[in-house]
Amino acid sequence: MKMPSKTTNKIQTLPPGFRFGAWLLFIGWWLLLIKFILFKHQTYVYVNYFRDAFPDYNLQKGWASANMVPFRNIINIIQNSDLYTFRFGNITGNIMGFVPAGFLCSLIFMHKSQPKQSLVVCGTASALFEITQWFLGIGIMDIDDLILNLMGTFLGATIGVFCQKFFHNPGIRV
Repeated sequence: MKMPSKTTNKIQTLPPGFRFGAWLLFIGWWLLLIKFILFKHQTYVYVNYFRDAFPDYNLQKGWASANMVPFRNIINIIQNSDLYTFRFGNITGNIMGFVPAGFLCSLIFMHKSQPKQSLVVCGTASALFEITQWFLGIGIMDIDDLILNLMGTFLGATIGVFCQKFFHNPGIRV
């Protein structure tokens, strides 16, 4: 019986400098997402909110405005929104915001060469964003945002996997 060679079992990873760079970009991108998802307004808005309105906020109020029905807001926006910019900002923005996260995650977890790890990491972060918005009352918890974020993550991770196959090593299986 022929034993597999060590080269066929070799785990594919980025060179250390590129891996470090991917981690820095990944962390930087998450900081940008935190800013634009959780703290999209100017600082004084949050200072006033936490001083004046937050003491009266409760989770039941937030839950009452939450959307937990998949695709409800997506369909509503597509069918009823007259503003192209709102459609673009909400739907496309939620998708495109997570494409770089999925791409960078696929580079960091390159040895797996699957979008699955990116979906778990970015999906968990997206769920935490939605829960934070509900818990703090600084946004509306929306399952559609999570769905769109996962779509963006999957797109970015898939691009990352194909880039790995094309640029890094033709031996990586997709």
